[in-house]
Amino acid sequence: MSAPVVSYGVWQNALLAASRFDALVKRVHALCAELSEVAELWQKARDQYGEEYPAWSYGDTEVPAFVRKLATIMAKMQIYRAYDPAKGRYEDVIDATSAEVEFIASRNIHNDAGKLEAVVRKLAKRVAKAKGEYARQETLAKENSRLLETLAAEVSPQDRTAIEQQAQEAVRAPQASRRQALLMQLRLDIQRANKAGRARQRKIQQAEQWRERLLGFAGPEVEQLDVALRRIADGDEPLPPDMAQKVEGVVARATEASNRAYALGVITDELENLGYVAEVGFETASAQAPEMLLHKPDMEDDYHVSLRVETGALHNRVVRETSDASDRSAERERTDEQMERTWCQDFATALAAAERRGVRGRAVERLEPGAVPVQTIAPLKGKSKPKSKRKRRRTDQLKSRAGR
Repeated sequence: MSAPVVSYGVWQNALLAASRFDALVKRVHALCAELSEVAELWQKARDQYGEEYPAWSYGDTEVPAFVRKLATIMAKMQIYRAYDPAKGRYEDVIDATSAEVEFIASRNIHNDAGKLEAVVRKLAKRVAKAKGEYARQETLAKENSRLLETLAAEVSPQDRTAIEQQAQEAVRAPQASRRQALLMQLRLDIQRANKAGRARQRKIQQAEQWRERLLGFAGPEVEQLDVALRRIADGDEPLPPDMAQKVEGVVARATEASNRAYALGVITDELENLGYVAEVGFETASAQAPEMLLHKPDMEDDYHVSLRVETGALHNRVVRETSDASDRSAERERTDEQMERTWCQDFATALAAAERRGVRGRAVERLEPGAVPVQTIAPLKGKSKPKSKRKRRRTDQLKSRAGR
């Protein structure tokens, strides 16, 4: 079928309108392609930053059916000039099928072009909005990531979780002003969390250092303080403002008690070297024992030496068993004085030997033998036989404390 010949003016307008349509259709497809690229970028951002990155979809933009068909027709159309003998002039000729010509003729090209321009404008706005939103979210996500990287390792898990939730809320905020406000608050909260985390770490380290100072000490007071420090180190309790003074006090008292125990043990060792043995009920010398009785085989059977620790001082004296405290005969007084002189000599010898082992002391009060009557005590029951010399094991830690 030969192509129909149409008037120049009609087809010229049709061709111009069709060309305009073709350009608009190409613009629509280009904008849809841009939306696809932005959507791909958005999905990559979600893969990188996680589900907290807001989801966004550009949707499917359908090109009107008549636009797609017209674009196909225009791709096949050819325009050429032919001579019309009846008119005696050349006319533009459209080389197309009659169906295609009827399709073009049946459309209101100008109105349809206006509709398509509206589609183009709408798509262009959507593309610009998508690109702008993606750029803002990308900037915000990078800023959030940078801020989260500034979280100190010492930040507690609870604070870290709260900060991460705030960062997600900032990314998802729909309004720019809201996002900026949340971002500013996030910076402040991270600073506070880092400061609190560092303070918490210092508290834990301090508690652990104090616990180390308690090593080697024993006693209810030390155990109670160690439990309190362990709870602080575990984060279960705050650090009391007076804890430093409390630790110093406990350590000082424990050190003093340890030194007394060691010193008393050394002195007792030296007295045992001189032949003294512990009497009934006092197997060892310690800072907790209020009093112990010693006896030397070459002493009279009813005489003993009393050692008592009180207020940091070692009190010692000769005591005598008797059921008659009024027995103060001259012979008894001479024996009392002799026992005291023997004890004073032995005690001085023991102190000199103890000093060579690092235990140094000084006399704060001294009475000469016979200055006051020997104190009497009730007869002891169930006396044990003299015990062999006991070997004492002293740790280097106790020895070092004795010289403090």
